[in-house]
Amino acid sequence: MALPAPVGPLWVVFDGETLVGVRWDDEGPLADVRVVRSAPSSLADPLRAYARGRPVDLAAVLPVDPAGTAFQRAVWAALRRVPRGKVRTYGGIASDVGRPRATRAVGVANGANPIPIVIPCHRIVGAGHTLGGYTGGLERKRALLALEGVQLDGEQVRPGQLVLF
Repeated sequence: MALPAPVGPLWVVFDGETLVGVRWDDEGPLADVRVVRSAPSSLADPLRAYARGRPVDLAAVLPVDPAGTAFQRAVWAALRRVPRGKVRTYGGIASDVGRPRATRAVGVANGANPIPIVIPCHRIVGAGHTLGGYTGGLERKRALLALEGVQLDGEQVRPGQLVLF
């Protein structure tokens, strides 16, 4: 599956009609997963539309089943509620899952996210609206945010794009 550079091609891991993983092309396929050349259209079509810049919110339309701890799954569910074109802070997500002091743990859960882009961990920023980190690299994070219409000034998100619940 190809997304625009620098995001690039992805390996999409699915079980029937449900996504269970997305990996960057430079990570290669999972060793224990059978390689199939194409994903079902119900999964591939929204990803292709997203890659073309269409206003599809993958978190809202694609079914996922990520493997993780109860805390990780709660964080990932909270990430899916951050709308396309908006960002939320790590502390905001910690509050959303009922653990307001677990900001670092939210960052660790983001880093363990098995379905990046669809579980939009790229939409999470630091307390000062700085980009923070990203497992796929900051260049990819910038590209994904730009694809969704988030505007940056250097390493900071421009005001007015933070989602407050």
